[in-house]
Amino acid sequence: MKTFLAGVGVVALCAAAGGAVVLSSPSDPEARDAPAVQSTQISATALCGGAFERTLEEGINVEDVDEGVSVSSWAFADASGATIESGDESTELEGSPGFASGSEPLVGVLTAPDSDEIHMAGANVHVAQAGDTRGMAASPCVSRTSDTWLVGSTSDVGTSNQLVITNPGQTAVTVELSAFGSAGELDLGSNATIAVDAASTERVDLDGVIPGDSRIGLHATTDAGTVGISLQQNSLDGATPAGVSYVTGSVPGTNLTIPGVAVADDSASSLRLVNPGEEAATASISLIGEDGSDDLPGGSNVTVAAGSVLDLSLDGVDGGDYAVSVESDQPVAAGIQLTSTEEKSGARDIAWAAPSEAMTSSTVMFGDVPAKFGVVGEKTVKVTIRPIEKDGTLGEPETVTAKAGAYATFDVPDGAVGLTVESAEPVIGAVTATPKLAEGRAIDWVPLTGFESARNSQRIALSN
Repeated sequence: MKTFLAGVGVVALCAAAGGAVVLSSPSDPEARDAPAVQSTQISATALCGGAFERTLEEGINVEDVDEGVSVSSWAFADASGATIESGDESTELEGSPGFASGSEPLVGVLTAPDSDEIHMAGANVHVAQAGDTRGMAASPCVSRTSDTWLVGSTSDVGTSNQLVITNPGQTAVTVELSAFGSAGELDLGSNATIAVDAASTERVDLDGVIPGDSRIGLHATTDAGTVGISLQQNSLDGATPAGVSYVTGSVPGTNLTIPGVAVADDSASSLRLVNPGEEAATASISLIGEDGSDDLPGGSNVTVAAGSVLDLSLDGVDGGDYAVSVESDQPVAAGIQLTSTEEKSGARDIAWAAPSEAMTSSTVMFGDVPAKFGVVGEKTVKVTIRPIEKDGTLGEPETVTAKAGAYATFDVPDGAVGLTVESAEPVIGAVTATPKLAEGRAIDWVPLTGFESARNSQRIALSN
């Protein structure tokens, strides 16, 4: 039976309040696990990078169009005292549960007091009916990280990339960036080091920084401290809109699951694999649908050269909703590009989906757009979903049964701008949004956010 849990990264944590952690070398006595130490008075935080920014020059369109741009922001927390902190300002979410919405960008730190299983999420949502930024791009408030991969986009002519980095700390942070392409690592020169001031959000244009390549993957690490990071993409094919999206972070693993893969019969969707190691990786890919798992045609024993990026087309896959499973003998990073193309004009929109964690409690905000929630788990489990309405209230709970190893979907009710998700067993899920545009439809992918109490535990290895 295939395992659908996402790969788990290992992070070394410094002990607090004067404690010390000694990392044992291979020659040290064997380490043993100590009981989990439950941290106290830890706040749940999500880092919000702000609204979509136009980074391509205006006037590329061959004729004036009514772009019909809509910008909105959404924040939700079911714990009292949740705040949005931006610089020196702190604003408490109104109501119970706490909620905020509007047209002003959500920038800074979304914070709530720790509880066993808090539901909290935020997002900035861009929808443009036409023009250079046609499509939908939701920028979710993301978790802190000191090491993440952004698998998506291209550095070819016609695509503009912008890193969005939020530093929630009280000291400056240095981010080290590396880039990989189809033939190996790409030289970033002095641009590989990015300084981010304390309590600030930095936007870094990568146009002209990354050597041209049709497929890229970025690796970001910090010298100390943690940041929230995502990659904004805006593409044109000549004068034709070619999509907007955000690439969210993930970690490499030997067993990855990417939910929310909406494939249209005529789409040009593709799976991207990045091998960060020094040895070639052999990967096998399967599609998880409502009836279970099937191998991706041509997706068995695929070789990914060391330090390189490989794209696999999903052409030929029957239209429908899936999760994609990647099993590899070496850790790989992954992402999936989803597409929606308007037949007459050729305009398209894109979305990048990333490997996701298995959780029992999570939340997602995506705005007032048509959307579908999808979920998969190792065991058969009932998943309880509550819509978050436009006024911040919670709708009536609905239940979806996810059969073991199969993909289950739920059509989001009209008027819902987010969801809370609960299950007795860990599940992997995401939301795919498809708002109608002046011509055709946009597409976007939004990950779930979780703050389970297990994340606030630290397990320290003690030497015998």
